[in-house]
Amino acid sequence: MRARIWVAICLVSFAIVSATPVSAQDAVDYARLNKSIADGHILPRYQALATATRDFAQTAEGACRRRSAESIGEVRGGFHAVTDRWAAIQHIRFGPIEDEDRYLRIEFWPDKKNIVSRHLSRLLAAQDAAALDPKTFAETSVAVQGLPALERLLFDDDAEAAFVAKTPAADYRCRVTTRIAANLADIGADMAAAWQPNGIFYKIFTEPAAENPVYLTADEATLDLHGALLSGMEIVRDLKLGRPLGASAKRARPRRAEFWRSGRAVRGAAFNLKALIALYAGDGENHGGFREEILRHGGGEDLDATVYQGLTLAADILKDVEPDIAVAVKDPDERRRLLLVLAQLDFLKGTIRSDLAGILGLGLGFNATDGD
Repeated sequence: MRARIWVAICLVSFAIVSATPVSAQDAVDYARLNKSIADGHILPRYQALATATRDFAQTAEGACRRRSAESIGEVRGGFHAVTDRWAAIQHIRFGPIEDEDRYLRIEFWPDKKNIVSRHLSRLLAAQDAAALDPKTFAETSVAVQGLPALERLLFDDDAEAAFVAKTPAADYRCRVTTRIAANLADIGADMAAAWQPNGIFYKIFTEPAAENPVYLTADEATLDLHGALLSGMEIVRDLKLGRPLGASAKRARPRRAEFWRSGRAVRGAAFNLKALIALYAGDGENHGGFREEILRHGGGEDLDATVYQGLTLAADILKDVEPDIAVAVKDPDERRRLLLVLAQLDFLKGTIRSDLAGILGLGLGFNATDGD
């Protein structure tokens, strides 16, 4: 198995090195590409997130009325459903997700100073009913508004006992849980609405013009899509996998991983890579992704093979990694698999940054990881 993976990586990396740069083509249909990805990739994923957050808010409300060991299981299941849907659209970090701190309100991470735990503890200790007013809560610390705070409420060691306890502190804790869930549902609904064909950002994204407040030309919008592909890959490589992996097994830090309490670190990265493959290759017959445009140009077949096979190989290797990140970063065989994923994504970085941008006639803009 290991030998086959190394052979595949060598073949893909050879394709990257030997790929001939393609000059910019005047015939790139940026407007068609942007609309295709907005309609077939971005909007359906935000709609799925909106549905998952709405259902989760209802589940949390009902579970907190019952307050049983069985009902916390339902809330945990809803948490996983929402977080799966979030991981499937997390790479889109431009547009309305930037407004009103929505991205950080959904997920304040990395959290190097443990701000989520400190702010959540302060909120729970105060037991202030006024703090849970919807408008007030939406303007409070972003660290307590989203999924990392929910994860602590649902998966910390004392979570189950605290959920079923019959005390004022437990009552307030459940109210915080339902308020976070409702807050996420509000954000999810806003995001889905903004990307609807009659939504304000959809029109901004698909109808560039001199009076457009964001995009003067269609290629500027395409550049944001290219940045989403590149930064999404870099975040998986550097933060989600590389950061907990460390330089050696002794220096591994599994608690630096995303959502380690709920056992989602590897699962989340896998969802991210699957979403990046879909952004590049398409979500179905109504959305061709970048791939459809790349294959319209001379020399595009080699570049397509490099990018598609490279991303697919990284995702396939990650499927075989132990789901428990604490085991994966310590076990020698699991570390090798993770290192292979990192190496594959590293091989792809230059190709996506330069060759893919080149064939699309794009300049090198900023992406979500620049300056971090």
